[in-house]
Amino acid sequence: MSKSAVFAIAAFSFMSFFLYQGLYNDPKKVESPLIGKEFPKFKLNDLFLNTAHDNDSFQNKKTIINVWASWCLECEREHSYLIALSNNKNFDLVGINYKDNADDAKGWLNMRGNPYRIIIADFTGDLSLDLGVYGVPETYIIDKNQIILYKHIGPINNKIIQQEMMPLLGMNE
Repeated sequence: MSKSAVFAIAAFSFMSFFLYQGLYNDPKKVESPLIGKEFPKFKLNDLFLNTAHDNDSFQNKKTIINVWASWCLECEREHSYLIALSNNKNFDLVGINYKDNADDAKGWLNMRGNPYRIIIADFTGDLSLDLGVYGVPETYIIDKNQIILYKHIGPINNKIIQQEMMPLLGMNE
């Protein structure tokens, strides 16, 4: 067998191995390079109030941060879970409204309920870009020092809340 044939077989085997491994990877499990890093610095307006928010707007406790938009179909799928989470006062729930129309976002929340203590209006998407958002919805957990502990891409559900989020929040709901 020629050297080029051996090389071609080896290259094909190598590529096949990695493609095969990729079949079992969950595309929602994208490791964020920001895990263990501080939440990005920002100063943006509140969606409802005529006030500005920055990192000082976070309470001194663990916080769930949910990036959402009124035009996001998957955001509707997870909304009831966020409403349920908002009833727990042991942690804070903050929304980042991503590249949305303010009136559409307000109407969406008025119809479905507002689970968030504050809603940061990220109309340009700059804060979300700094967070490494791939698409909405995405959910993060930060500790009381604003260190990012967790990132989930896509809608959350009871399984994700119980198995992934609650242990990080120090709770067994």
